[in-house]
Amino acid sequence: MTMNKLSFIRIHEENKPVHDIESSLFGEDLIKDADRQDYRDKYGCLHFFRIHAPETGKISGPNGEKCISTNGYQERICQIMPVGGQTAYVHIRQERLVYFNKHGKKVTFVLPVKGYRFNQRKSDELTVFLLSISLFCSANVAAHVCQSMGIDVCHDTITRIYKNITIVDNPDIKAIGVDDVSSRKGRTYHTAIYDLKTHRVIALLDGRDGQALKEWLKKHQKVKIVTRDRASAFASAISEILPDCTQIADRFHLFQNLVGRIKDILKCEIPSTLYVKDGEITSVKPETEKAAPAVPEKVEYDNTPVAETNCQIIKDKAKSDDFYAEQYERQAKVCSDKYAMICSLRKEWAETVKPKFKDFQEKYDISYPTLKKYLKMTEEEVEGIKEVRKRPKYKTDMDNYINIIYKMVIDGHKPAVIYSYLQSKRCKACYGTVLHYIHQMKNTHLKDELIKPFDYDRGTEAVQIKRYDIVKYMVTSDRDKMKETEVAKVYEKILDKYPAVRFCDQLWKDFHETLMGDNPDKLDWFCTKYEESRIQGFINGIKKDIAPVKNAISYEHSSGFVEGGNCRYKLVKRTMFGRANIEHLFHKFYAQSSITCGGLNARTLLADWIEKSRWEDKTVI
Repeated sequence: MTMNKLSFIRIHEENKPVHDIESSLFGEDLIKDADRQDYRDKYGCLHFFRIHAPETGKISGPNGEKCISTNGYQERICQIMPVGGQTAYVHIRQERLVYFNKHGKKVTFVLPVKGYRFNQRKSDELTVFLLSISLFCSANVAAHVCQSMGIDVCHDTITRIYKNITIVDNPDIKAIGVDDVSSRKGRTYHTAIYDLKTHRVIALLDGRDGQALKEWLKKHQKVKIVTRDRASAFASAISEILPDCTQIADRFHLFQNLVGRIKDILKCEIPSTLYVKDGEITSVKPETEKAAPAVPEKVEYDNTPVAETNCQIIKDKAKSDDFYAEQYERQAKVCSDKYAMICSLRKEWAETVKPKFKDFQEKYDISYPTLKKYLKMTEEEVEGIKEVRKRPKYKTDMDNYINIIYKMVIDGHKPAVIYSYLQSKRCKACYGTVLHYIHQMKNTHLKDELIKPFDYDRGTEAVQIKRYDIVKYMVTSDRDKMKETEVAKVYEKILDKYPAVRFCDQLWKDFHETLMGDNPDKLDWFCTKYEESRIQGFINGIKKDIAPVKNAISYEHSSGFVEGGNCRYKLVKRTMFGRANIEHLFHKFYAQSSITCGGLNARTLLADWIEKSRWEDKTVI
């Protein structure tokens, strides 16, 4: 792109005016070129030529030096927000100024333009917009979206914007949450640190062995509260650097660890599936006993129609026309509208003097062949438009048994008996199909209640209860919500039959009451009670971390906000397709966390970069 204005076309000559966007796009310091207009190039891009003209009294050097003269002009191009979906550029012409520095040497410089910094190819407004788009999608996706809007940008340009985000590191922070996250599961791990008050991420450190956390804590000596999971590396790092800091173990992870122990115990004591039949609990699946329906003896039915009923009528009504009732209603409405349109068209055509096909095509939105067809139709054909064409009745294997079913229903036979008799006649239909035809017979002919299948039709089957369902019911705080489940109905019997389930049930109740209570000393009673039981390893782990676990009882803080932040981290990581280094990953995660939790916006994140005055092109003569 060159600055030769002769290669452009004046917009006003094409009668394509551009809306007034002076104040929003160019600011107060940029004014129109007096002798030129705005232009459009051969690619359809808009070009606006502006002059940077600050007030004379405010012109001074970087350190307040007095400018003595001018030394020519500098011109540059900067992309701005698209106008009417078209790519737009502003051509800025700046006056070069001269002053003498403290060493007495002459220096030339260019005053910074608000919103258009020196080596920037895009305006600040456009940069903020690109950052906002890319916060919740990948750079590639953001680039494609922007290109469809008329912004000329690539994904690398969007990626470089994140380097200008202002990272606020508060050395006076007093409460944090710590957890490990992975950029590649099983390979690369990082340590994420969150602000307990705002829930924003404040640091993303390399590794999870605690070494990087130690270096970070040395620079933040005022931290007084740390919430964490059961990771020993974090616990030792915090205790080494900040021995007076209050560490709070997360209650969720404590419950999760105990549930894992309960699952291990029950896995050794009870099978994966229990069966309940007739109030008895067993680990072996009982055989389902089905009572064979009695086939009528010395009774023979054939498919001939009964004397007072037409066989064809029975067939038609047994095939469930009411299933298509709604479809037929829609078709009737469509046919009625079409009939009214054709009548109106034919009447208007007859009353019009020298009618034209094109006019009627546009008015009724139909094609030329369709219009000719409607005009050539006879009155009988027009009236036939209102008729709804119902679905044809296809012949099926059940046509050979329709009258048999009808006769047996009249004689009062039950569905299972009818199904058994049809099987003896080599009918291949399933029980559900036969039952469907029986219901249709009752609706269309007998007008009686629907026949329901009896218990002996399919037999009584044993109820299955999975080991997972037992654990789920055991650890549920409000068991009334599950009172209708099969587990709740036989839970007392399971406790009596399996002592391991009773032990785990009491273990969970004691630990839940201890951890969710308000007495930290009760934890010692819990450890003493179960230190010789099957969860000895779990008790030893609590004893090693006894102070943070007691703090979990005393304090209301937890690591819930940390887990929520980790979920946001995963979303950011997946939008980047795992191809970003830790620096870029942290910048994007920090930006999204600041907007989601901190109430900031994209412009605030780039505040320092936007407001910072950079004096470029300091050429010493």
